[in-house]
Amino acid sequence: MRKQDGFPFFEQPDFQPPIGLFSCAEEAKARGTIVLENAAPSNRPRDIPAHTGLRGIAALVVVVAHLKLELMYPVPLVEWAVRFVQWKGQAVDLFFILSGFVLCHVYGFRMKIDWKDYSAARFARIYPLALATMLILVALDVYSYLRHGIASENLDSSRIVLNTLLLNGIKDSWVFQGINPPSWSISVEAFLYVTVFPLLIFLTARGHRSSVRSNGFLLATALLLLIGLYLFYEKIPIVGEHTRLLRGVFGFAAGYALRQLWETGGHAPGRRAARWLSTVALGLILAVLGTALPFVLLIPLLALIVHITYVDTDPLARVLSHPILRYLGERSYSIYLIHTIAIEFTYRLLLYPTELSGGGFPLTSRLLTTTGVFVVTLLVSELSYRFFEHPVRDRIRRGLSSK
Repeated sequence: MRKQDGFPFFEQPDFQPPIGLFSCAEEAKARGTIVLENAAPSNRPRDIPAHTGLRGIAALVVVVAHLKLELMYPVPLVEWAVRFVQWKGQAVDLFFILSGFVLCHVYGFRMKIDWKDYSAARFARIYPLALATMLILVALDVYSYLRHGIASENLDSSRIVLNTLLLNGIKDSWVFQGINPPSWSISVEAFLYVTVFPLLIFLTARGHRSSVRSNGFLLATALLLLIGLYLFYEKIPIVGEHTRLLRGVFGFAAGYALRQLWETGGHAPGRRAARWLSTVALGLILAVLGTALPFVLLIPLLALIVHITYVDTDPLARVLSHPILRYLGERSYSIYLIHTIAIEFTYRLLLYPTELSGGGFPLTSRLLTTTGVFVVTLLVSELSYRFFEHPVRDRIRRGLSSK
């Protein structure tokens, strides 16, 4: 399954970004005061800074992994170092887990959910930027066709319709028709919003049984099924062409169950226990990344970190809450969708001309390209976050909610 975690033109996507890309503070602010039922407000932080930092790290992992540094700088040290950022598939699974956790945190304990407001908020959150980045890539392909006569499959009308409707993540074969490759996970996210989340709310609503045992069973089942997809997906006929969709379902359900466990479990792990758990989890993560162990082992470890860092009980939560990581996390959705445009733009500007002129890929061009991708991604993501993502989201949400 590792091969399926790259871009179509580099190797597929796997980030969700998903709502796991968005900060709980942003969700709560857009939504107003969260209605709490079974715990004191002090037990439910409105913001989860460490989770915002986790999104920032996951976004950087996806960007660096898609740069293919091991091909641009084929030396042993780089080839060893890039293994620490090759878990982009599990980074997307982390986004799905965070997505389930955040939506449960924001909506899961309300006396009543305004589904109209919920739908407007979800649409306004993910669709505008997904559509805008797709149109930019289509415009680049139109320019290449008019200027150089280079035809692109992205200009096929059926592909444009598939991406406009956010259907390109429902089937695995449609993923490779994604105009902006990471948007497949946004498609899966949209599916989760309209199907899985309402079902989970129904199953855990007042009047239905929700306990440590039931939530623990949901968590264990979701994680085992998610891990099983990586290990046995080719041997399970029922999975068919829906491995990515099911990854989203299982990851989201795991995140939802993690947040529910905080309510039914009664209290957080003590500071000493949290410190030991986070130390063990980090040690095992480094062992997986630094050796030949399969990356699928990261999934339960990342879920454990999501659980531990919900509240500020140990140094890891404070590290993940660092302003730089929070800054990246708050802009992770823009980073996730814009970095592919930055890669395309920078490669065409710096690498392709030297290749076409017979100069190959000199080290200077490669260094400029690597630096350029980061600079363009961060700069455009900042502009997108400030002047497009937030203003357009708020305007659309107000307009849809008022109807």
